[in-house]
Amino acid sequence: FLIFPALPWIPTGEKGKGGMAASNLGVGRKGRALVNLNPGEKITLCDIKGPAVIRRIWVTLPAKKENLLGFVVRGYWDGQKNPSIEAPIGYFFGSAHGIAKAYQSAVHSMTDTAGMSIYLQMPFLKNAKFTITNEGPEKYVPFYYQVDYTINEKLPNDIGRLHVSFRRENPTTLGEDFTILPKRTGMGRFLGCVLGINNVDNKWWGEGEVKM
Repeated sequence: FLIFPALPWIPTGEKGKGGMAASNLGVGRKGRALVNLNPGEKITLCDIKGPAVIRRIWVTLPAKKENLLGFVVRGYWDGQKNPSIEAPIGYFFGSAHGIAKAYQSAVHSMTDTAGMSIYLQMPFLKNAKFTITNEGPEKYVPFYYQVDYTINEKLPNDIGRLHVSFRRENPTTLGEDFTILPKRTGMGRFLGCVLGINNVDNKWWGEGEVKM
């Protein structure tokens, strides 16, 4: 099932509803191929009933620093009030500092024009909801997106959910560790991080070490 931003209401991924908003050419002709977002505006990318697995999320928008840092993605599992996923869209898709660079990994891909995908499987039992908010200064930003997922999955009750956090210090403090992931307890797996370092005084920073 695919979710296209071609609906005049909040899309939920309901079967057969992908092309209901008609263009001047007729029904099914991508009458709403994109959403334009002003500062402070939010849209729901998906609101899916489980058990299901999100297989891929693709988005694109103008490849500007203000957009890659200013657009914030939030993800909620199983009716949560607070998001388990909260990060600037550029970092969520694998790019630091709001710079679009061609990049591929087992998890992410990005083009130098900010075509972004995440392939990491995201299982859930009851519900998955993702939102995008324009928290930057750019007005009327065209935003395209697609969410691919499978439904009626047989998942164990203790299946893990994806959690994503974003932290930034500007500037960092000499002699003090920058915490990538605060201490967590219980079952889980650390998948990795996107780390960006901005060298403001042209001094070599590379003697820092990762401690776990």
